[in-house]
Amino acid sequence: MIADVFKQYLKSSYKQIIVSVILNAFIVWWLQGFWWIVLIFFVPGIFLDFYSFQQSVERRKKLKVKGLTEEDIQNITFVQKWEETRKGGLWKYCIRDGGIIAGAGLALALSLAYAILFSHSFKNILAEPGSMFSFIGYAYISGAITGVIACRVNWRRNEKLFARLTDPLNNIFKNRQEFDNERL
Repeated sequence: MIADVFKQYLKSSYKQIIVSVILNAFIVWWLQGFWWIVLIFFVPGIFLDFYSFQQSVERRKKLKVKGLTEEDIQNITFVQKWEETRKGGLWKYCIRDGGIIAGAGLALALSLAYAILFSHSFKNILAEPGSMFSFIGYAYISGAITGVIACRVNWRRNEKLFARLTDPLNNIFKNRQEFDNERL
């Protein structure tokens, strides 16, 4: 049984394994002698991936008995979550998910990228508390603005998907003129 699941796992994720081996070989070459670090992350990662694949196969079998697919479950989950989100409204979604959550993540990513690319000037920023706090503020503001814009664009995409999944006739987005008239 496990051998069959392992064969299925290799068939479905051999590309990921090859890329992972190449990436880990590059890391070993780059770190020059710290090969044990790769073993700490690579080997458990393969085992966890195989274990989750095994659970996924069992879940698919249970869903097949009920006449469902994983895509059906994803669609049902999306509709349930989006119904709750859209009740809060567009701006609450943009501010909460875009400005606060995505803003913090993007600020961290921007700060790390800046620290890696411009390490000399980043040391100067960290030397003075005032410049450090202004850097954090600018990074968060730029991340929040980007997050709000991304969530605004994502809102329309999610609304289209929601309409497609819930409206059997899907008339709202088929005829753009009707949609524009409803907004007015």
